[in-house]
Amino acid sequence: MPVLSVDEFYEQRVKEGWWKPPTSSGPALQDHAKNPEAIALAEEECLREEEDKEERDDEVELARQRAKDDWKDDHRRGEGNRHNMG
Repeated sequence: MPVLSVDEFYEQRVKEGWWKPPTSSGPALQDHAKNPEAIALAEEECLREEEDKEERDDEVELARQRAKDDWKDDHRRGEGNRHNMG
């Protein structure tokens, strides 16, 4: 017969200092399922921020895009580790 439930065991370990208490690093997946409009709004906000960076000619973003273009010039699609391909 078990003496503790899983939740009780977890809480006991947190109190004893074995594990760190849980941190909420953001909304849970269940919250996204309850409010699908929030996902669309977050994606739209992200796109707006990217467009805003392009319009402002953000130097960091421009440098990142140029480095990406240079990398793509040297690394074509499908290249990579071709060792042990049969």
